[in-house]
Amino acid sequence: RPPMLTQPTKAGFDEFQCTTLVLLALLLATMLPARIRSGKSGISQFATEGPLIFWMLRGAALANLAAIILHLFFPNTAAIFEYPLSNNLRRIGGCLSLLSLAPVFLSARALGRNLTDSAGVKQNASLVTTGVYRYSRNPLYVFWTSYMVGVAMVGQNLLMLCSTGLLLIAIRLRLKIEESELLKHFGPEFESYCQRTGRFFPRFQKRRKRH
Repeated sequence: RPPMLTQPTKAGFDEFQCTTLVLLALLLATMLPARIRSGKSGISQFATEGPLIFWMLRGAALANLAAIILHLFFPNTAAIFEYPLSNNLRRIGGCLSLLSLAPVFLSARALGRNLTDSAGVKQNASLVTTGVYRYSRNPLYVFWTSYMVGVAMVGQNLLMLCSTGLLLIAIRLRLKIEESELLKHFGPEFESYCQRTGRFFPRFQKRRKRH
């Protein structure tokens, strides 16, 4: 018989459940104000990205949310998805998520009203190439992913890891559409930005030798 959802056997949360709660609260405090400031995009995510990417992103989000709920409130059931990880590595995962929040905040802040929940581009959008976007074209994706990996380490949960993997695949597919939309909107300005800035990581150009 499949195990039933049971309440935690311990009173209160343990160290890693508390860490997960704190990380979630900090993420909400980081992203919610930025999302509110950006306002409604008026762009249909389903129409822009197509059903595959649309449901992949939502499936990854729902799977991760389910894993976190199990980890926090039904640890006996969550144990089904656990993989062996030392407490020190779990703490390193917590540090990884914590350190990822600063660049996530800076990325969202740099985007300002350009921030959307779809691959589309707002009509009045501007191309952001300064701040953290000087070093990466997609710092929000990079550090959002590292945040999710860290949370999965804290919970030592395979469901969290698999949903993060699904998220990575969806982001990779989404980027093709997103970059196509940016190219249509900004043209040569975006092409120039792509040439000097890496998609995910800094692109170090070799200095030309002076004769």
